[in-house]
Amino acid sequence: NQNIISLDDNESLRIDLKEVNKSTTNHKRDIHKLETTINTVAKSDLKNGIKTFTKTSNEAPKINTLGLISFICVILSLFFPGVGVLPSLLLGAIALRQFKNNPEKYNNKWMATFAVVFGYIGCSVGIIFSIGALIFDGPVWLILAGICLIDIIVSTSILTKKPAHNNT
Repeated sequence: NQNIISLDDNESLRIDLKEVNKSTTNHKRDIHKLETTINTVAKSDLKNGIKTFTKTSNEAPKINTLGLISFICVILSLFFPGVGVLPSLLLGAIALRQFKNNPEKYNNKWMATFAVVFGYIGCSVGIIFSIGALIFDGPVWLILAGICLIDIIVSTSILTKKPAHNNT
């Protein structure tokens, strides 16, 4: 069982059909083995539960910019009372949210945590001071109390919101 195929320059090429069939059979057998292996692995993964893998990065964790800025606002508010309390709470809450979503990406979580705690304390003191000033000085101080209260509510909602899961 040999076939002859003629080429343009009048050369001939002999193809042994038995060898082609044997090669095709070996190829089909290899594909079947691969499919069997994949099916076995897939079944064992389903029995053990589906595992999700996150993309690993070789980058070293970096400082969270919002956490750093919120910490700087805390330091500024020590020298200039009231200046950095509101931004430290909001930016610290957003930074902690970023830490929660990507814990391997950032480091120095303590700066954002310190800013949030200091922001809560500062806003609480601001509300108490505003209520006290309201009694002696008039309703203008209610604006400060309202701003502090809004800041506390927004920051708390940022911190308690469930993180979005990215399956990339």
